[in-house]
Amino acid sequence: MFLLSYISPYNVPFPNQCRSVSASHGSKNELLRNSNCNSNSNSTADQPINSTTVGNWLQRCSNVREIREVHAVVVKRLKDPLVFVDNNLISMYVKFGDLAAARKVFDDMSERNVVSWTAMLNGYHRHGIDYEALRLFIEMQERDVIAWTTMITACSQHGRGYDTFAMLSQMLYDGVDPNEFTVCSVLNACGEEKELIFGEQLHNIVIKKAYDLDVYVATSLVDLYAKCGKIEKSRTIFDGMRRKNAITWSTIIAGYARNGLGGEAISLFRTMKRLKMFANSLTMVSILRACGLIRSVSTGKEVHAQIFKNFSPSNIFVGSALVWLYCKCGDYVSASKVLEYLPDKDVVSWTAMISGCARLGSALVHMYSKCGHLSEAAQVFESMPERNLVSWKAMIVAYAKNGQCGEALKLVYRMQAEGIGVDDYILSTVLTACGDFNLKRFRGKKTEYDFVGTENEFRRAAQFFELGDLFDSVH
Repeated sequence: MFLLSYISPYNVPFPNQCRSVSASHGSKNELLRNSNCNSNSNSTADQPINSTTVGNWLQRCSNVREIREVHAVVVKRLKDPLVFVDNNLISMYVKFGDLAAARKVFDDMSERNVVSWTAMLNGYHRHGIDYEALRLFIEMQERDVIAWTTMITACSQHGRGYDTFAMLSQMLYDGVDPNEFTVCSVLNACGEEKELIFGEQLHNIVIKKAYDLDVYVATSLVDLYAKCGKIEKSRTIFDGMRRKNAITWSTIIAGYARNGLGGEAISLFRTMKRLKMFANSLTMVSILRACGLIRSVSTGKEVHAQIFKNFSPSNIFVGSALVWLYCKCGDYVSASKVLEYLPDKDVVSWTAMISGCARLGSALVHMYSKCGHLSEAAQVFESMPERNLVSWKAMIVAYAKNGQCGEALKLVYRMQAEGIGVDDYILSTVLTACGDFNLKRFRGKKTEYDFVGTENEFRRAAQFFELGDLFDSVH
């Protein structure tokens, strides 16, 4: 039986008993005064309070101090508070960041239910304390779909894709069915890890449970297939959706842009505008990338005007995408103007400007490496939207000449894996800088290297730098 409601990982709601209390019984401070929390008046000291009243007060608290005042009332006036009062205290302490107080309430509870455990789990997840969340999760005797989903969401959002898959497998093994929220988190992890087979298996479950009727699940499927390079499948799901929201449109546009299909992305964007769908920052970044892919500076300027009208100029992601677009189209004057007016410039925005010209981007990597700042050189290199042979050479030589031979050799393998030809200069530089290898056998090719023909030599280099496993994984 699947739940029809879900406790969000970001905010455990109060029980219905507390929700039903009208908020029209006076201000929070007045209620506290009447409960003798802020007053020593004997005339109100004996007024009865109950768990419902306390729940109503807690909902109106706006800071930790007010929560503590209500908590003091609970300790003083309620001899045996119901479990949901303590659950509400935990939730409110978590909401305002006092995890220590939340954990003390949890530890002092004579009786806990699954909401108690999940409220505490949510707190650790929300504040990024994964090890405590996992420890608490292991201690749970009864884990329902909410507890499982909380942990799965935490793993997915923190980039731990394979932990997400393991959690889902264990959840199914324990006989707990995932709900729509669980599925969305796992599909997101599948997309990030490019785990198409696992994602397709999950898609089958989605169809059997009719979860594909949910707009968020269907959007997650669109995103999964686009990230795995199956843009046709992504479009089929998109076209078959009965209801689409702005996130759905942004996802399919981003998918086309990510797969290098700028024209299709722009066409969908125009359709989205005709339907008067709201375009968020993700949509704008994606469509700017699409404009850059097809070198359409006119469409880019049209989008720029819309951005100027509807978005804050402080959005660094949109600003960096604009810089990249203008550089891609050769309009360096417009790119420099956008960069100049960005209030918070980071390495991404600067790199977008610099990488507009491959020689300048490589020069920056070279400059950092000459100064011994390899982390900065690597950051610039990894931030480049596109890399050519010059960029790869600059970074590989930077590693080799600064003594990080293992990293240089890894980058050589990665370069080949991404379809960039590795020439004699790169190989000679790496092996000359990193060891006294016999290079005579490497002189056969003039411009490109056949890795199969030089496998033994590179295995020697890999073993020398303790990279044998890496070599085997590439070949």
